[in-house]
Formats: sequence, structure tokens, C-alpha cells
Amino acid sequence: MDPMRLDECVAAAASQLDEEGVTAPQILFLLGTGTGTMVGSLLGARQTHMGQVEGVPMIWGEQTLHSGRMGGLPIWLLEDAPGDLEFGEGGGPTQPPWERAFPVWLAAEMGARLCLFTSAGGSLVQDLRPGQLAVLRDHINLSGTTPLLGMGQTRLGPLFPDQSELHNEALRALALERSTERGISLSSRIGACVQGPALSTPAERAWFASTGAELFAQGMAGPLMACAHAGLTALTLVAITDGPVPGDADPQGLNMAELVASAETAAPALEDLVQSLLPDLGRVASEREAEYS
Repeated sequence: MDPMRLDECVAAAASQLDEEGVTAPQILFLLGTGTGTMVGSLLGARQTHMGQVEGVPMIWGEQTLHSGRMGGLPIWLLEDAPGDLEFGEGGGPTQPPWERAFPVWLAAEMGARLCLFTSAGGSLVQDLRPGQLAVLRDHINLSGTTPLLGMGQTRLGPLFPDQSELHNEALRALALERSTERGISLSSRIGACVQGPALSTPAERAWFASTGAELFAQGMAGPLMACAHAGLTALTLVAITDGPVPGDADPQGLNMAELVASAETAAPALEDLVQSLLPDLGRVASEREAEYS
């Protein structure tokens, strides 16, 4: 695809989805931890194979868009495509960086004003342990790339998007309040967005921590920066899969199966928290929509 064709690709995809009667979203759920049982909570759920939608980049072709209503709200639910897709299957270094976050712009074009993004991540501080949840109050892009690279002028967002208020403060406070009510361990953190796919070295983790980050996760930078560009406010929830290594301790090998198990352990609490936040998500999305009208 031509790297300057983001506008055309979004318009083509949005037109087809509209013609096919796919529910226009108010909120995009972009789930890096997997869809889990959330799909079952969608009323009137409809599945759309992304590979059959005109304009959708090949790297998203194997994903399924779930559309419907949850808590009375029109929602799109999409599992984040695996890996760092700039160099993944169907993508590559010659493909435009915006492909990594294409669904964000598509959802915004269709009416979304809020993105709930979930991810698995690692802790960089001693008081954040595996199985716990974190909500981002800010992020640091250490991935070395951006989905806006080389994009230039587009009708879909400004040349230099403001990220100072990307992470919704009101929703973060409400998430902390709801988690306390439900006995869920949730804390407000700064997250480092890092490149993958690989498990980080001890030296890399030390570097991440030196920036002021309290956790790190792969694949966050693209969607978050796209949200800022597209005008979506964001709530990012991270399931911690592995803890920090004390500076004087011997490095411990990371077991991928254990990381996956930690994410699965945190999934019920994460889904419970999201369900409890639905009225708040709807209110904030409506307020954002009123600002645009």
C-alpha cells in the first residue's frame, strides 16, 4: 500500500462496514491480552473478518472485528494483532508505520471517541507484582518508532498531535475507585512502550526503569499515539505478568508459559473491572462526542 493512502484506506473500510450494517462504535476495545469472555458480553454481536474489508492492511487480515452492544453502548471489540507488526507477517520495513494502528483511525472515522486498550506487561518496581493490574497515567515511547512517521498531512488528525491529556484522568480515577470497591489490586503507573517481539534483557529492564517508567509493555506505542492523533481519549489497563529483578539478585530465566499463565490469572479481574466501568466509559465517550458536534 502507498504510505500516503491512510485517508483512502480508512474511507474505503468505513464505507464498506457502513453499507454492511456494522454497528458504528462509540468505544473501541483494543485488547492486547486477548478477547477472553468479553465477546460473550456483546449483545447482538456480529463478527467481521478484517481480511474481507476493503482498505484494511494485510497485517490485520487474520483478526476478527466483534461489534455489538455492551451495557447499552455500541462497542467494537478487536484483539490486537500479534507482535510488532512493522516487521511481522504481512507487514515489513517497507510498509507504512500507520498500518500498526489502523483500527484506531477506522474506529474514529466510524464515530468512536474513546479507546479502552489492554495489554500484558512487566513490572519495573518492587510494589507491582505478577497478577496485579495497572492503569496508565502516562507513557514513555521507547520503541524507537511511531505510527505517524512519514504520514504528513491527513484529514484524520493534526501533524503534531497533543499527547498531554491522552490518558483520561477522570476514567483513571474511576477505575481506581471501582477496583477498590471490588477488591481488585490496581495502581496508577507510568508505562514504557518498548519494541519486540522478544523478552527483555536485565540491562534493558534497568534502562526502562531509569526513564521513570514503572512497567513496560510491547505494542502499546502505536495504538496510543494513533489515539492522540485521531482525537480518541484513552484508558489503558495492563495485566502484570512478571515482576522486577532486584539489582543484587541473579537474573532469573523468563518462562513464556508462566507469563501467559499470569496474564490468564489476571484476566477475570480485568474483565470485572471493565464491566464495572461501562457506565463511566459511556458517559465520557458521550461528552467527547458532544465536543466534536
